[in-house]
Order: sequence, then structure tokens, then C-alpha cells
Amino acid sequence: SFLIWMPMIEKIVHTAKQTVKAMVEDGRLSLAGLITHCSAASNAADAYRTAFADRHCLKMVLDWRHLA
Repeated sequence: SFLIWMPMIEKIVHTAKQTVKAMVEDGRLSLAGLITHCSAASNAADAYRTAFADRHCLKMVLDWRHLA
């Protein structure tokens, strides 16, 4: 059953996340070009419109630093 496999799947996903994070941090994996747009969180409504309407927007990042 699926419930029997769930702990194993969670461990695999956790390990994969750790591996990717380490690869990004030490430069073995580049995310250049993946994040195509960035917007201040205060402009979230416009950012969401862009993220879903602009075919060139691969990934939109909301910058929350100025609202913290």
C-alpha cells in the first residue's frame, strides 16, 4: 500500500533536496536563467499577473526583505 512506501519516499525526497541545495551552494549546479523575474512583495498583485500571463516568465521571485 501507498502508506507503507510513504516514509521511504519522504526520505528520498529529503535527501534529494539536500543534495540539490549543496550543489547550488558550492557552484556545481547553476540556477542562472531559471529565475527570470523578481518583484517587491508589495507589488505581488502585478507580479502574479506577470507570472501567469507572460510566457517569458519562467520563475517569479517575490522579494520580502523590505517588508520584514
